[in-house]
Amino acid sequence: SDYNESFRLGSEFGINQMLFLRAGYETSREEGGFAAGFGLQMKRKQFLVRVDYAYSDNGSFGTTHQVSVDLSPLFRRKPDDAWRRRNK
Repeated sequence: SDYNESFRLGSEFGINQMLFLRAGYETSREEGGFAAGFGLQMKRKQFLVRVDYAYSDNGSFGTTHQVSVDLSPLFRRKPDDAWRRRNK
């Protein structure tokens, strides 16, 4: 292989399990290598809503912006013996 070794380093900082700040860097790249982003997480009624944004520097290829939205249902399970207590 003619490629140089490359290392990636990243970190995430969470505030109150709601706001997440992220940053990273990849070594051995002639151009770019920096990336950053943030995420928001909120519980609304029966759903968990997550929105993520990411920015990447790709040198002469420009920058990349990515946005994702995730909507997940929250289920509250009753204890296994709940039906027994109700039928007594």
